Amino acid sequence: MKKRLTFALVTVALFALLAIMPVSAESNLTQEQIAAMAADRPHITIMAAGDTEYYVGETIEFSGDNTITDMTYLFITGPGLPEDGAQINNPDPAHAPLENDNPASYQQVSVKSDHTWSWKWDTTNYVLEGGIYRIHAVPRLYDKDSITPTGTALITIKKSAGSATSTTATPTLSGNEKTILPGAITIVAAGNQSYNLGDEIAFTGTNTGTWKTYLFIVGPNLKSAGSQIQRADPGNYAVRNNDATSFKSIDVDGDHTWSWKWGTAHYALDTGTYTIYAVSQPYDKENLANAAYGTVSITIGKPSGSATASTSTTIATTTATSATATQTPSAPVATTTPVVPVTAPTKSPGFGILIALIGLGAVAFIVMRR
Repeated sequence: MKKRLTFALVTVALFALLAIMPVSAESNLTQEQIAAMAADRPHITIMAAGDTEYYVGETIEFSGDNTITDMTYLFITGPGLPEDGAQINNPDPAHAPLENDNPASYQQVSVKSDHTWSWKWDTTNYVLEGGIYRIHAVPRLYDKDSITPTGTALITIKKSAGSATSTTATPTLSGNEKTILPGAITIVAAGNQSYNLGDEIAFTGTNTGTWKTYLFIVGPNLKSAGSQIQRADPGNYAVRNNDATSFKSIDVDGDHTWSWKWGTAHYALDTGTYTIYAVSQPYDKENLANAAYGTVSITIGKPSGSATASTSTTIATTTATSATATQTPSAPVATTTPVVPVTAPTKSPGFGILIALIGLGAVAFIVMRR
């Protein structure tokens, strides 16, 4: 009787052992196979090329995968921008909130047949504070708070010597002064902001407040309230407040951009650092409280090319309402919405072990019978 009981216990123990044994090698999945199965799940990703820190004016390339739709939609969030997202395709995103379900407020990028996409963001003339920004890639027209697969890339924007700066005008609603439209002005000088007398200097910018941009200049031996930049001898010609004829006026295009090339040949200018003002109204330096304006500083050297660079490296002095550029630590290039993990199939005994078990049971039964 004891022998029969012993064989029965052995048989039960074998069953329990086989139940917890790992699956046979034929049904094991490698880590690469599991990753491949996860990649097949619908997803969207975004990554910034190269470094994570950029200056305003640089071109930043983004790329990623989109296995959900044939169009990727991009928008931006960050310092001074609308909380639900801003239009990354607008040079003044702080004043361009994302419009959910409106394709025009997103940067649209076509997805290739291999499910990849790429886009280059030219930040020239953009009004951006220094800090960390998050670029969002979504497969449909949803804002930041919508429930949808989303890829994001973190980048750090820093101010450079040629960065756009601006102030926003405060409307004047009383007295005899003109009402100023809300908006912002930017100005950028091409190149490294260091030139020789005789060079042609290209200025570009944006103006979201008016359809005319007015320029004047201040610097060594020029008028303190501003000199006429269009004059060959600006030191002898001051701009006159509220007199448009004394300013260099430039038409603003329909996309709120403007440009002007300043040929400095035959100009009577000393070497040193000059600041060029771009203003929404024909106001001089002493009367900018009710105008939107931007500034850029440049260095003028000798025609021989041996000019001594000025110690000034910043582009502008802005009003108290202007954002102060801050540098923040760089962040990881990209993050994506977690994908539901793929698990390996449930483990179970192999057929060979089951056959061995049946044979063992038969032997035990014969022994007990004997």
